[in-house]
Amino acid sequence: MDYSKVLEYLRGASGKAVYFLLNKWYWVVAGPALYVTYNFLEGAGIPLNEIYQNLEVTLAKTIELSKVCPKKIANLDAFFRCMRE
Repeated sequence: MDYSKVLEYLRGASGKAVYFLLNKWYWVVAGPALYVTYNFLEGAGIPLNEIYQNLEVTLAKTIELSKVCPKKIANLDAFFRCMRE
C-alpha cells in the first residue's frame, strides 16, 4: 500500500491542524479529569498524604530493585528471590 499521499497530507497545513486538535484534545480531557479526581478524593476524606507517602516508598523500592536485580533476570527463581529480599 502506498502511504505517500497520507504522509503528504500530514506534512501540510491540514495535517498540522489535525495534530494540533488531537494534542489539545488530550489536555482538554486530562486537565479537568485530574482536577475533579483530586477534589473528589480530597472531599471524600481520603488521606492523599498517606497515598503519596506509600507511592514514594514503593517507587524508592522499585528503583533499588532495578539497580540490583536485572543481572539475575535470566534465572527467574533468582530474580524473584532478589525481589523478595
